[in-house]
Amino acid sequence: MPIDLTSPRVVEWLGQFDLEDQPTCAKLLSELLTVSADELTSGLRAVISEIAKKSSGPIALYAERHIRRHPKSGPNRMFKESRSRPRRAEGHGPAPVPPGRAYARETGSEGIIATLITGLVRATPSKFLDHPGPDMIRKRKVRSFVVVTDFIGSGKRASDNLEAAWKVRSFKSWYSSHHIRFEVAAYSGTLSGVEDVKKHRSKPLVHLHRGCPTIANLATEDSRSISEVCDRYGPRKLSDDRTALGYGDAGALIVFDHGIPNNAPLILHTKTTRWTPLFPRRSSSLLGAARKEAARSKEIEQALHRLREKRLAAAPRFAGICEQEQNRMLVLSALKRSTRSTLAVSARTGLTFSEVEQNVVEARRDGYLDANLRLTKKAYEALTYLRSHKEPSRPLPKTNAEFYCPKSLRPPRRKFG
Repeated sequence: MPIDLTSPRVVEWLGQFDLEDQPTCAKLLSELLTVSADELTSGLRAVISEIAKKSSGPIALYAERHIRRHPKSGPNRMFKESRSRPRRAEGHGPAPVPPGRAYARETGSEGIIATLITGLVRATPSKFLDHPGPDMIRKRKVRSFVVVTDFIGSGKRASDNLEAAWKVRSFKSWYSSHHIRFEVAAYSGTLSGVEDVKKHRSKPLVHLHRGCPTIANLATEDSRSISEVCDRYGPRKLSDDRTALGYGDAGALIVFDHGIPNNAPLILHTKTTRWTPLFPRRSSSLLGAARKEAARSKEIEQALHRLREKRLAAAPRFAGICEQEQNRMLVLSALKRSTRSTLAVSARTGLTFSEVEQNVVEARRDGYLDANLRLTKKAYEALTYLRSHKEPSRPLPKTNAEFYCPKSLRPPRRKFG
């Protein structure tokens, strides 16, 4: 659901830019992926359901949370350990939503995710557990430790949650004996962030609902111009790991109902003495009125422009095929570029992981892709044909009238001559 560029709030924000830069900033906003609370919940539910299908035992679900860090040793342990040797994990699990400090109590995605986890546990108590402690994990013989989050940006927070559990000796023992595995379920994430999470010592499996569009995914000229605008209008001095494109230099183009991640460009959410952001303090609570519905055809056209397939997007032959075939051609266009992972293709096309995987399976079956996900001659011929601006051949008229067909042969009733 794109942002309405004519809403007063958006017009006011765009007015801060010079006239020649306003089209570039409007392009930035048009590329933002906005995710409602319902879309976030349904997407995460689908991801967790897929994890459950592949797991033989109960699954422990934990909402990703801020983990306190020691200046030298890093993230604190998630669970208590016995004082006597051997050091054995014990006690209850962490609170779904941490209380925070009395003067700075804020709840972001933790509240939405905690509610989702509670609903899953109530619906299937034999399969899911809600933030269980070590004692309950032993009793129920849990096989999967799953961290649930809305977004993987730099991957630091998800890695901290994994590290907090990994520091508990019992969890290391369970992992080494193949009694438990670590997993992360997220609605979306950047390619670099997901790769960093996978490098954790627990070797987690990372599951996403869809990829995250980034400035780097845009067409070269758009990516360059937007990056230049972010540099010129962004804050001058930054004391942390942020750049003009956001924390970790991610340039993430996604915004949720509960807020925009700090991996997004700073001009969107960081206030300075000379700048008023569109999402002050990363809050998107006023975004509802600035959104509008978009037809799927418009989303496909926008994705093709990102992939530098403007001729294909404007071709009558492409417009004449069904949406399912358009999605297939969109996936094929995305696979012309490396990297060819499901995450990368999802980020480029706007399709979910399941939609990308389904289109890839069908394309390989029909001979459009080889075993290495490279386009075959048949795929290039199909794209060339669809790029043509010739009108598609007109189909025969449809009619309900039945044609007469003789069902038997017989001699004439009388002879002629």
